[in-house]
Amino acid sequence: MQNLSISCALVCLIILGSSALVGAFGVLKHQISAVLVTGVMYLLAAFFALFTLTIIHFKRAQTRHKPINFANCIGRSVDGDEVLLVDGVIQGMVSRPIPTVGG
Repeated sequence: MQNLSISCALVCLIILGSSALVGAFGVLKHQISAVLVTGVMYLLAAFFALFTLTIIHFKRAQTRHKPINFANCIGRSVDGDEVLLVDGVIQGMVSRPIPTVGG
C-alpha cells in the first residue's frame, strides 16, 4: 500500500508541474483553451492527492490493530511505550496524566 500511495503522490506532483507550465503558457500567450485545460489538470491532481491521503489513512487504520513489528521501527520513546514506524505511524500510544507544578 505504501508503494501505491507514493505512486499517486508522484503522479499528483507531475500533474501539478505540467499544469503550471501549461497555465503559464496559456496566460502569457492569451490562450483560453490552455487555461481551461489547466483547471482540469488541477482537478485531476486533487483527485490523486485525495486518493493518496485515503490510502495512507486506511494503511494507518490497518496497522493500528496489528502487533508491532520492531524490524520496521526507526525509533522509540525514552520510556519505550511509543514506537515510531518507518511510515511515520506512532503505535502503542499511552495516555498519561499531565504533571502539575506544585502538587
